[in-house]
Amino acid sequence: NRLAFDAALRKELDRGAEVLVAVSDLDGFKAANDDYGHHAGDAILAEVARRLRAQAPGALSIARLGGDEFALVLPAGGNLPRAEEQLAQARAVVARPYQCEGHALQIGMSLGLALSVADGTDPQQLLRRADERLYADKAARKGTAAPRTMQFG
Repeated sequence: NRLAFDAALRKELDRGAEVLVAVSDLDGFKAANDDYGHHAGDAILAEVARRLRAQAPGALSIARLGGDEFALVLPAGGNLPRAEEQLAQARAVVARPYQCEGHALQIGMSLGLALSVADGTDPQQLLRRADERLYADKAARKGTAAPRTMQFG
């Protein structure tokens, strides 16, 4: 998954395409995994992947990077607002309840975004910038003073 993601991102950057890199982390996943077991956690991860694929059919790559972290590469050339809207909708879709053993489990999704050219043209640089914004978003979603990060700047 990670190798295919890295290859897709590199391919787009090498051809000069403008892409939006989104890195996400699931909020509340660890508690669900701990409370209901690894089988529930595995089912949630599979469902998150399915929901992301359904919500972002134009994504150039969607991958689970590890743990409860997912990443997407979306074409941004000329339509950055559409890519951002897709990600906002993906956040809402991921937040819908997950059914496990008769319980509705609530999982959220924090996001960090990086735009090629504006944030760099090296895959690692883009992932690092998206990761920084992910942790700022996670802090903001927990109610701390960190800024929301769906915007660039």
